[in-house]
Amino acid sequence: MESLEPLFEKCLSLAGPGRHVELVYSEAEERLSRFANNGIQQNLATENASLRLLLGEDGRLGAASSNRLGDEGLKHMVETARAAARNSAPVDMMPELRSSCDTPDHRNLDAATADHSPEHKAAALAQVFERARGAKLQASGILATARSRRALANSAGLRCQGQHSLARFSTTFETPRGSGWSSATCHRVADLDTQALAAQAEDIALRAQDPGNVEAGRWTVVLPPAAVIDFLQFLGWMALGARSVLDGTGAFSGKAGEQVFGENITLREDAAHPLIAGCPWDWEGVSRRSLALIEKGVFRQPVYDLQTAREAGAESTGNALPRPNGYGPMPAHLVLEPGEESLQELVAGTEKGLFVTQFHYTNIQNARELELTGMTRDGVFLIENGRITKPVRNLRYTVSLFDLFRKVDGISREQKLQAALGGGGCLAPGLRVRDFNFSSVSSF
Repeated sequence: MESLEPLFEKCLSLAGPGRHVELVYSEAEERLSRFANNGIQQNLATENASLRLLLGEDGRLGAASSNRLGDEGLKHMVETARAAARNSAPVDMMPELRSSCDTPDHRNLDAATADHSPEHKAAALAQVFERARGAKLQASGILATARSRRALANSAGLRCQGQHSLARFSTTFETPRGSGWSSATCHRVADLDTQALAAQAEDIALRAQDPGNVEAGRWTVVLPPAAVIDFLQFLGWMALGARSVLDGTGAFSGKAGEQVFGENITLREDAAHPLIAGCPWDWEGVSRRSLALIEKGVFRQPVYDLQTAREAGAESTGNALPRPNGYGPMPAHLVLEPGEESLQELVAGTEKGLFVTQFHYTNIQNARELELTGMTRDGVFLIENGRITKPVRNLRYTVSLFDLFRKVDGISREQKLQAALGGGGCLAPGLRVRDFNFSSVSSF
């Protein structure tokens, strides 16, 4: 693979000596097959490379980015960043620059995934379509593979790069009278069992036909891992970065050491988890740390980058985003610790409740209270006396994650990964939650 050093040296030369320079290179290639009505509708391939520059001079900072990486494009990018710096307010202190990285060349790139062709995808999807036709269902969704490369360089001498791969499959099996869904993302296409996932979507769809009515209100719910991941991601975005905690605007501001969730909830940031296979450094070149954010329900700490760590008198946890940004650090490798029961045992222990396949259209209603709203989708089922009995119509929910994670009374040992391009992701078990609030019932 072509060395990026000439590109970095050209940018540093154009910026001039003695200047604060940070460079972030991002490259991604994705091959995607989109399907509907039991047939491939589109094969799409995209490839893009871009460079982001943060330039400091005379106590001011300016940023620019470009995907024109020839001499003229780089010159224009540097001139744009310099102009932005001239028109910016002075900063109290220039951002800290790292001069080295513990793992300068990280590779989690699977060749078979990077080289997965449209023909490979068509062969896998042919069996999915055969299954759907045999069950008199319509299959739609995507099968995608991707590779990425990102690299960091700065005027203090930092150089590091990482390469990653990703495979994802998502499918909905449906008739006009009901639907079922299944999805997975992982780092190697060989680990993506499209036939097992299609069988799961088929099973849910066949059981979801002709849903009946239930009343909105507070229900015990059993949530498989795919439904829990939504909540964990929003929790990370809303509350687990140090910026909102330090500014006093976050849900966990001033709550360090307090019991915020139930004692059975431990949430970690863990880039070293073998299923997540995250990049070992962040966008500032800092090594990522594994740490408990919430331990037995107690809020221990947020994640930090160099700036927020300096403000808090702490150490960076290796969770920086590219600078400048308005968000501060963010968790990128969330792991909710599993329990000891199977998902089937969570259902068996439910006298009356609802099983929810997945949520969608999830949005923030009140970030300070960790309040979310959204809809169920692709299979909601009534649980009676420990058995899933019949399908019911979709419902809208409105819940506070404070309330939800205080009322978890069962956690599955099965976990599901939602991987991210570039490394990282979210790993969640299934949950049984009491008094989950459904605010209204859908007409479908």
